[in-house]
Amino acid sequence: MRPLMDPAERKRRKRIYNRHKQQIYRQNALSEINSLQQLVPELEAQLTALLKLRPSTSCLPWREVATALAAGKSESDEIHEKLVAKKNSNQVLLEAMVAWVAAQQGLQAPARCPVQKWRHISLPVASDARKLGLDWISRQMLYNTERILSLYMLPQAAAICGAFHLEDLGDNCMQYTLVDQVVHAAPLENHSRYVRARLANWLQGNLFTKHDTLELLDPHLVQEVDPRMMYIQSHGISKESHYYVLFREWHVSGDRVVFVGQNIHTDEALPVQTLTCNRTFWVVLDRLPSGATIQRMVLQRSQHFTSTGFVPLEEEARLWGLDLSDCTNSFDQAARFERDLRDIQYGLHRITWGSAETNMGAG
Repeated sequence: MRPLMDPAERKRRKRIYNRHKQQIYRQNALSEINSLQQLVPELEAQLTALLKLRPSTSCLPWREVATALAAGKSESDEIHEKLVAKKNSNQVLLEAMVAWVAAQQGLQAPARCPVQKWRHISLPVASDARKLGLDWISRQMLYNTERILSLYMLPQAAAICGAFHLEDLGDNCMQYTLVDQVVHAAPLENHSRYVRARLANWLQGNLFTKHDTLELLDPHLVQEVDPRMMYIQSHGISKESHYYVLFREWHVSGDRVVFVGQNIHTDEALPVQTLTCNRTFWVVLDRLPSGATIQRMVLQRSQHFTSTGFVPLEEEARLWGLDLSDCTNSFDQAARFERDLRDIQYGLHRITWGSAETNMGAG
């Protein structure tokens, strides 16, 4: 029989045993931790490699896909509605412009009067068609610039003596043309400002009646076409006549500025002009190699007319303040009218253009 162990000894041995056992556990835990820590870099490297090998995906959740498709459809429907409305609007505009072009009729003139044809210029009332009309008319004027300069034999160099032409004189059918070419020492930029101011004064009728401001027509619509365009109600030498004038300034290049103008004979949006005339003008400014500016101008206007045709010669003379009552026959009337009208035109030109009259000849 084993002898009984002292309780105190037994307790001491048990404490030693437990301490040794805890040391073994701690040592095993430390070994496991060290082992795992050594494994971390390897696992991280494997994870990085696996992430690189994994195919990327751009798939979205179906809820997001459905929401995006619904928004896209709504936007597409809205665009479609706008395009349909624009198509319908353009169709109406096209029909209006076709009718407008078809309505541009030339005035009837006597058969023995070979006047160079000009068309009856009108403007529709619809705003889109109106803007297209204003742009097209002024572009046609610019397009014909070189043809007009060539027709009146205006060279591209020095100043020439100006001339007044009373063209194609016949029964109730005349056109008056004033041609002038002057070289100005001022550079193009400065002289174009001068011309712009003189034209505005001329167009508003300040040669005959004083107006403090331009009588602009459709200013907001005109500005949408071109800030350098004006549409003006102009007053003539006769109190019985007034005109709707379209004016546009073209900066063709750094060395050329062209001012063009055209009377609008019928404007559907404005009161009918019972007595008017055709009027066109070109003022062409070109920079010369010397730095000076050459100014070439062709100012045209027709005999006055009403809805029934051109007014008789006696009436035309009266509108200009002339009296042909003492002329014994039509030939004397025509000669007197041409002579007196020439003096009037030269006088108006001197008033309008100042020193430019020094180059005006007898014509």
